[in-house]
Amino acid sequence: MQLSGEQVLIIAEVASGHDGRPDLAIELARLAAQAGADAVKFQIFRADELVVRDHPKAAAFRQIEIQPADWITVVRAARDAGLRVLADVYDHASLELAEALGIEAYKITTTITGDRDLLRALAKTGKPLLVAVSGETEEEIASVLNVLKAESAGELVLHHGFQGFPTQIEDTHLRRLEWLRDRFGVSVGFADHCAGEDAICPVLPVVAVGLGARVIEKHLTKDRGSKSRDWVSALNPDEFRRMADWVRKTERALGQRCPALSESEVRYRESMQKKVVARDALKRGAILTRKRVAMKRTPVPGAGPECVEALLGKKLLRDVASEEALTPGDVEPPRTLILIAVRMKSTRLPGKALLPIAGKPVLHHLVERLRLVEAVGKLVLCTSTHPQDRVLLEEAARLGIEAYAGSEADVMARFLDVAERQHADVIVRVTGDNPLTDPDAVAAMVRQHCAEGADYTCTDDLPRGTRPEVISVPALRRAHDLAEDPSGSEYMTLYFKNNPAVFTLGRWSVPNPELRRPMYRLTLDTPEDLKVLEFVYGRLYRDGRVFPLSEVVQLLDASPECVSWNAQVPSRVPPEINARLKVTA
Repeated sequence: MQLSGEQVLIIAEVASGHDGRPDLAIELARLAAQAGADAVKFQIFRADELVVRDHPKAAAFRQIEIQPADWITVVRAARDAGLRVLADVYDHASLELAEALGIEAYKITTTITGDRDLLRALAKTGKPLLVAVSGETEEEIASVLNVLKAESAGELVLHHGFQGFPTQIEDTHLRRLEWLRDRFGVSVGFADHCAGEDAICPVLPVVAVGLGARVIEKHLTKDRGSKSRDWVSALNPDEFRRMADWVRKTERALGQRCPALSESEVRYRESMQKKVVARDALKRGAILTRKRVAMKRTPVPGAGPECVEALLGKKLLRDVASEEALTPGDVEPPRTLILIAVRMKSTRLPGKALLPIAGKPVLHHLVERLRLVEAVGKLVLCTSTHPQDRVLLEEAARLGIEAYAGSEADVMARFLDVAERQHADVIVRVTGDNPLTDPDAVAAMVRQHCAEGADYTCTDDLPRGTRPEVISVPALRRAHDLAEDPSGSEYMTLYFKNNPAVFTLGRWSVPNPELRRPMYRLTLDTPEDLKVLEFVYGRLYRDGRVFPLSEVVQLLDASPECVSWNAQVPSRVPPEINARLKVTA
């Protein structure tokens, strides 16, 4: 479960509003689902561990305590209603019960923020945690986060809002959401506890969403007039439904900061932007020049003015009529290079590109496969000027491929240097730690990329480590020129994927469903990865034969124990990588 996903998570807070009745807890969960909630949250506790015996509310807490056997029924019914189930826990025994129930996420309430042992136990579950911060100082919030992070806690969301029975409007402080997010660098949520009868009550969560809240929590009651527990801050089901609808509409209206174009925007763009058209009728084989093309609006699809440089100087592959729209597919294919990004330095597996597998270095296996790519130009090994990487230049010479050593920190600059020297229009980016890169995928993706006139084309369907990337050189130059910090361009994928308003992104869908195994990991970054690749090559590599990816997938499908060896290795994209552009539109 993820708390701060693409859609705001709406939690119906039942807490102990069930008055200790499992049947009412189940009814409230079902009402929550009908009212548009994504999740329901209960309080799981043992009264004797929550308050001292002579506490004024001790008897009341014992009365509303639900027994473990009944919790099983309640949680099952909530899930059957389509809800995710969250919980507040207040002691270790209750946490053990919640884990046995399969609770999907927890809220750390103000009651337990000082209980470091319980905080550590919650962190060790690896579940997402809502961290209540109202009534906590900046130093206390930082301290709690440090405890949780030290135990490798799961997703953390700072949850603003306290129960004032009810909370007064002037105590809501919604702007604090922005401060919390910016100060601590994590997602934020809002737990609203204003009076349910106040007309502004369903509006406050909507405002919170506009200020960045990714989680909304609101008490739900069957009937506020019954004045059951926490009734004063609760909404009736119809009011909750209205609030949930407003939240969803607000989400749609807010959109994203750097959104992909909507269908309506695409239609508007197509109708308003000029396209590249032939000024006069032209015969097949004619060379496109600036005098032979014009920019005009046309009702049919075509290449925009930004593609004109990629068309000029190329031969037409067909006859075109006067004022007919032109596309990259109408001209001879662009000059394409396969660039192998490789270096010897690696924090987890140094020198991995030259580690032996089946009697050959990893790099040799990769080059064997890339030589099978159809209709793509030469291979060039791209490494750095670091002294450790000189051995890679020697390996390239042994393999009979060209090599280039450039900037250590700026991989995009390295690629651009090679592309300009080779007069390339398009490059295929492959990394030296992916020896099972699929040559058929390379060829198919280049064809689609050129036909669509995309800036960047990728695929998410194939196993990790077999996916090439195709990039138009003008787009690569634009990404480099606009990058706030090109030193992170080892992860150049991010510069394109994170800026869809700037670049035209293409996605290649694997036509053979039997190859769609994105969960398999066939890259080389850890000893566990090496073990998997040695298994694959040990079973399939004979006499230099380049075996197809389909055989690899079939082998892994039949070898779940092999798949498990590196299934838990996390993807390594350093969080400090800055892939922002100076201009985002």
